[in-house]
Amino acid sequence: MCGVFVHALEKVLQTVIGDSSTDEAREAENLLKEVDWQYLDGEIPVAISQSKDGLGRISTIVQAMKEFSHPGSKVKTFHDLNKIIETTITVASNEWKYCAQIEKQLAPDLPQVCCLADEIGQVFLNILVNAAHAIAGNNPDDKTRGTITIATRLDREHVEICIGDNGAGIPENIRERIYDPFFTTKAVGKGTGQGLAIAHNVIVEKHAGTISCVSEVDRGTVFTLRLPIESTATDSRGEEMETA
Repeated sequence: MCGVFVHALEKVLQTVIGDSSTDEAREAENLLKEVDWQYLDGEIPVAISQSKDGLGRISTIVQAMKEFSHPGSKVKTFHDLNKIIETTITVASNEWKYCAQIEKQLAPDLPQVCCLADEIGQVFLNILVNAAHAIAGNNPDDKTRGTITIATRLDREHVEICIGDNGAGIPENIRERIYDPFFTTKAVGKGTGQGLAIAHNVIVEKHAGTISCVSEVDRGTVFTLRLPIESTATDSRGEEMETA
């Protein structure tokens, strides 16, 4: 590869020599001789490969963002929750990639669930970001990376989603308040206190599901979401929601 590159440079150099003074031509020749072609021969393919990988990741993120920001439907339809989780992980990568690794245990035979996909995706995003913040807050020096575990499974007529972390945990005296609107223990500007309130509304009120939390200080937290495969829940006004 570099041999072709050198040959091309030599041709350019010959042209330059014809139009330049002897000193300028000699200086150009010397610079060409000083280049470590053997080093470049090994590094250029690596750089190109890394660039292609980077472009591939950008393409994946853009596609995930397009899916995540797609205008939501008011009508429930059947969706693949595993796919929504994968999209959410990609969209939220900047929140977790510096402090945690993701372990996925997604059931391959998970049935599609009748739901509002954009709102379910927002729930997954809120809990995933909270998990990343809990890990980062428990490890301010960034010496070790935590773990966020996301699992799905079928439980008779329900699908269960578990999102756990080994972060700071939630103190027992505030666990009953975590779903209250605007309640947060995060620093000003870090959280709005709306994430879990929205999650509770979407899962319980809009999808007739359940959301529960098990937590231990300095050990971590696990949120378990249960959604009926076929939902007939009501919207925020108490009216029955349509299904396609």
